[in-house]
Amino acid sequence: MKNILLLIVIAFSFIHCSETPPKTATPPALTTPVKTVAVQAETIEMTIEGMMCAIGCAATIEKKLAKSEGIEEVKVDFDTKKALIRYDKEFLNPVKITKIIQGVGKSYTVSEYSVLN
Repeated sequence: MKNILLLIVIAFSFIHCSETPPKTATPPALTTPVKTVAVQAETIEMTIEGMMCAIGCAATIEKKLAKSEGIEEVKVDFDTKKALIRYDKEFLNPVKITKIIQGVGKSYTVSEYSVLN
């Protein structure tokens, strides 16, 4: 009787050990993109014509630029009609930034710009 009981325990051990190990949970993937820091940062000041107000025009241009890849920092000042933009020059240049601004609305134009560093 002891031998049969011992065989059952051994058989049960082998059956139990041959089961697949439980799967481990993997962490979920990031759902929001991470903005990279500019490798070759450059700051530019642009004069933007065609803005009619601070809340609608200047804020809209600032938000659009801030969401653009390669833009690190941006501040649009309605009173002075100036935008101060820090960007990664590997992704962007003044012509591309001007196109982003003009894409916000047809009335917006960049009349002049100067690279600050």
